[in-house]
Amino acid sequence: MSSLNISCASALEQVVGLAKEFPQGIVAFDADGTLWSDDVGVLTFHYCLRHRLLAEESRERLALEVRQLGLSFPAQARASELATILENARAEGKYAERPYTEMQVWAYAGLTENQLEDYTIQALQEANHDQAIHSGMVAIARELRDRGIQTAVISASPQIVARVAASPLGFASSEVLGGLLIQRNGSLSHEWAYPLPYGDDKVRAGETRFPKRPWLAAFGDSDFDLPMMRKAHSAFGLGQKASLLEKLSRLALGSQKPTFHLAEPHSWNVSSSESTQKENLQPEIAQSFTQEKNISPEARETIEPKAGLR
Repeated sequence: MSSLNISCASALEQVVGLAKEFPQGIVAFDADGTLWSDDVGVLTFHYCLRHRLLAEESRERLALEVRQLGLSFPAQARASELATILENARAEGKYAERPYTEMQVWAYAGLTENQLEDYTIQALQEANHDQAIHSGMVAIARELRDRGIQTAVISASPQIVARVAASPLGFASSEVLGGLLIQRNGSLSHEWAYPLPYGDDKVRAGETRFPKRPWLAAFGDSDFDLPMMRKAHSAFGLGQKASLLEKLSRLALGSQKPTFHLAEPHSWNVSSSESTQKENLQPEIAQSFTQEKNISPEARETIEPKAGLR
């Protein structure tokens, strides 16, 4: 048995069939690369660095992280400048993936939830994120919810950022899991609410949020999503990453698990006798990013054009 190339329509039919067997089941979606082609965590982080929006509460920890990499920085360097050094270190292969991903969450310490929401909305608008939406995946998720099937987004991006991006697509706040910091005195702290949903911890986050519920299916686009795929009754891999495709085939051969490859997650080919009607989501999504939240005057005032990252 090997992974099969299927359309979004066939994926929907597979999951609906499983839901009849396991009516309390959930369907887990990765976010970046799965629901959309870009990375909302990176887009928002880069936006905050360009406009120097990080709070100085994160400066000491950022400075420690830079020192641990053996890098130097000016004594007067501010939080956003230190984070930029770390960003460049990652680009040069000097900063490992997991601590880098974690840093993109705890570096927001000192900001309020509203501030980070505002910055995310502006970052996604600036990047034309609405054009990166995988329309076929959104239609699948909507059809599942319409049928009463529980959906969840499990991402290593900051939870607040992922929530802002997923909300216009119909996902409730309670369905979105990501990197989450505990709030203290109205601001984000450096303390984790739970481990970053990264690799195996994606499964742990989902199990904690939806305890003792079977996983019908998992959709993902990278090796980091394989633990979710192993957990689920059916695995759906997206895109053309050679490593993922190889491991999907191994998963299918080793476990006899139904394993599938969706080469065109952006496609509207999701119609069947019982599936959703075609509709143009793009204008709706673009408008919802604007209407989702009024940008605070404080956020607008703090943003001034400054030099880019590189």
